[in-house]
Amino acid sequence: MFLADRGIWFEVREHRAGAVTPFGVLNDEERRGKVFVDRDFFEAPGLIGVHPNDNRATVWLGVGDLVEVIREHGNVLEVVAV
Repeated sequence: MFLADRGIWFEVREHRAGAVTPFGVLNDEERRGKVFVDRDFFEAPGLIGVHPNDNRATVWLGVGDLVEVIREHGNVLEVVAV
């Protein structure tokens, strides 16, 4: 999972260095970042482990749930083959 524009990522990620997480896009109030998700994440069991804006912890959730949260926030999200 990554943003199309690295510069936008560093502008909107309002968490400390080393805590890279897809939740960081939720800080993108202008919805400028486009998020890409590898389609392989949707294969069984369909889970993805992400940092909750702190790389000392991991949250496991359904990748479909994460996609829904990002899309509901208003960022463009595309599922791609990587």
